[in-house]
Amino acid sequence: MIINPVLFENIYKNTLYAIVPPITIVIDEPWEKLETENKELLEKILLSVKLSMASARIICHSNFDFTLMIELSPKIIVFGDAPTGINQYEVIQNEKSKILFSSPLSQIATEPSLKQKLWESLKLLFPK
Repeated sequence: MIINPVLFENIYKNTLYAIVPPITIVIDEPWEKLETENKELLEKILLSVKLSMASARIICHSNFDFTLMIELSPKIIVFGDAPTGINQYEVIQNEKSKILFSSPLSQIATEPSLKQKLWESLKLLFPK
């Protein structure tokens, strides 16, 4: 089959496509070791802000260095301990990213007050 390149030359000439990177989720233990109820909790958290597991980049990093992650995504949620000087559930913003440090999923699953704190922070991270 011979394809004439002239036929396809101008198809996308005036169209610009911007692919937005997905949200990055950082968990403090490997995915394989994460309990099923914590995976389900994460799915519910994402659904609450109209996202799916498929739309998120999930990485495991026990000692998270957020300065390395800023380029990865416009929004990052870290389920683990916040670095010194940063408050849990505070949305931090720089010129490229918004970062939210939350308690580990296992703690959120057992403490309703943490779910409420997370929800309040998610509303700041994902304003309507």
